[in-house]
Amino acid sequence: MTRLTILLGTYKKPDHIGKTINSILSQSFKDFELIIFDDNHAEDQFIIAKTLAVIESFNDKRIKYIKNEGNIGVPHVFRKWILHANLEYFMIYCDGDVLLPGALHKMVNYLDKNTRSSMVHGLETKGDGVKQKPAFNETTSVKSSVYLKNHLLGRSHGWSQLSAMFRTELWKSWNIPVVHDHYWDFYFHCVYILFSNEIGYLNEYISVRERNIIKYDDYVAKNYFSARIERTYQAIKFIDYFEFYMISRGYNVNNYRLMISLQLIKRFAFLSDSQQIIFSMRMGIINLTKSLLGFLILFISKIFGFVFRGIATIHNKLTKKTT
Repeated sequence: MTRLTILLGTYKKPDHIGKTINSILSQSFKDFELIIFDDNHAEDQFIIAKTLAVIESFNDKRIKYIKNEGNIGVPHVFRKWILHANLEYFMIYCDGDVLLPGALHKMVNYLDKNTRSSMVHGLETKGDGVKQKPAFNETTSVKSSVYLKNHLLGRSHGWSQLSAMFRTELWKSWNIPVVHDHYWDFYFHCVYILFSNEIGYLNEYISVRERNIIKYDDYVAKNYFSARIERTYQAIKFIDYFEFYMISRGYNVNNYRLMISLQLIKRFAFLSDSQQIIFSMRMGIINLTKSLLGFLILFISKIFGFVFRGIATIHNKLTKKTT
């Protein structure tokens, strides 16, 4: 029985997609379907034809090819991918990246044995040989709260789409939104973690990600507002919407708001555009006010609680004396 849907996106990389498909078809785990989505522009007929020729050369019945009518772009293409995931598990891949031998077997085997884990992820190596640092010392199941805290605060314990496998039923049941922003994956990652009980972690390298020509540091320097401020903005929007649910699950929302605000204040100095500065300052002040107001209410409630308990104690003693 086929159990896994692999969703592979390709865009203007006919010379790179072959090694990706080969790494997938060479896996020891064979019970999967591979759906390839081509998001090239309609005028790129040569690239489209070359990409299709590479795909057809594998002559594998597990491969299905879908050509978008137009260049719908991220994140809409991502939503389209997810809609085609109908098997027990699914994972997302990109042209040019390589799935290491035995990776599928390791991830499926983990999810089969650990039913409380909503997903499992491993580690990745960049194309230039730089390896992702292990998040934990061994393969283990981790409480989702650990991941959510680190996700919202921009710390470690994240994962790459290329080394992660998800439970399809959970994803579709939760109907996770995909927002149209630069960090289109950040928001739905947070939602997925919030609704999860555990996240599975494999202390092994699962994939090799093709290195972009432009280094990420250079991109951040040129697009600081999108690369740094927007992620903070997404975190604040997420907390605003799910605050009640987070509190009911024991998250210290006020602390999160405070730390996110302090993080935002540190980044003001790197902005030069007046509109970006105004937006960021307004967002930071509003979020910081909510946090400080929360701490103030908590302080006042503790004082009143102490006073009321004292009054109740005195009242009880007086009542006993009169009786």
